[in-house]
Amino acid sequence: MVKMNKQQAKNYLKERLTEEKKRRKNTIFQVFAIIFIFVALTMTSFIVIVSKFYPITMNNMLGTPIFDLYAMYGRNDSVVVDITNFCNFNMTSKEQVECVVSQVNSFFNYSKDERGGYVVKSAEMIKESGGICRDYAVMYDSIFTNLGYDTNYAFTNDHVFNIIYDYSRNDIIYCVVDQNLFDC
Repeated sequence: MVKMNKQQAKNYLKERLTEEKKRRKNTIFQVFAIIFIFVALTMTSFIVIVSKFYPITMNNMLGTPIFDLYAMYGRNDSVVVDITNFCNFNMTSKEQVECVVSQVNSFFNYSKDERGGYVVKSAEMIKESGGICRDYAVMYDSIFTNLGYDTNYAFTNDHVFNIIYDYSRNDIIYCVVDQNLFDC
């Protein structure tokens, strides 16, 4: 047994208390991290499982948030940035939509869907090997959002396309953009 004076005992207790607080903080952080990982994996599994049984009919519930997420990350894709820069000049809104669709038509190639679920190709991959409706819809979302338009996805049982609009411009616009076609 080690003898301590009052000051040594106080310091020893302070150190032990500090160590205990750190240990509890770490434990709480670890518990929250485990819960977060569990919830993320559960949600991902749910989406994958549901998309296998209801591949495109559940798009309004599952597709839009997932496609929005892909589009958000696709806004810096080199193909998206190139088209955005090319069509971001003094044009009317309809001319901008026409410019974007024209640029996409220069490499448009509809390819068979062999991926299933909600896997979306990047714009660079679409340019190289083609894509399907959801790939083009996400790419258009990225481009038109970069250009300052509002976008929505429109779903049918087995198809998705974009609605592009902007009511704040001088030339109010509302367009349907579907792969290599558009109507304003």
